Amino acid sequence: MLENATPSGAKPGGRPPEFDREHVLDAAVTAFWTSGYKGTTVRDLERATGIDRSTLYRTFGGKDGLYRAAADTYVEMASTQLFAVLHHGTHGVVDVLTFIDTLAGSFRAGQPPGCLIVNDMASVGEHDATRRYLNLLGTGLRAALTRASDRGEFPLANFVPLMGEHPTRRRS
Repeated sequence: MLENATPSGAKPGGRPPEFDREHVLDAAVTAFWTSGYKGTTVRDLERATGIDRSTLYRTFGGKDGLYRAAADTYVEMASTQLFAVLHHGTHGVVDVLTFIDTLAGSFRAGQPPGCLIVNDMASVGEHDATRRYLNLLGTGLRAALTRASDRGEFPLANFVPLMGEHPTRRRS
């Protein structure tokens, strides 16, 4: 499906470029994930996404804007494909092990090494996608460990100093 690529609020100037935004963002995720933010050039992004430099700048505001949009796409993917078992599982420790197995499986499936967000945290700096990613990871692990404790799999009280206050038992 082709979408209008003109960002909202942009002034129309001739026929707006058309491209498959989802394809462009998926290709950008792969490019940035493979080479890192600093190692990915605008030319690399043109080759990977199939859009030209002027469209990249007009639509995303340049390399940084495309990275942020790609990082948002990556976080959304991680939320549904990786962190869902932590947030919505029903088995506690098994949910954490399933999460770890999913990570290991992604490496075996030929995905780029590491994690797009974690790989580039130092070079890109903190931004909304990084905060959301780390929040999803932290709250997901807390939820799974709380389920494990509630199921009697281990006493969560031993981990409170590491995790912060127990999410369901507030101090008075």
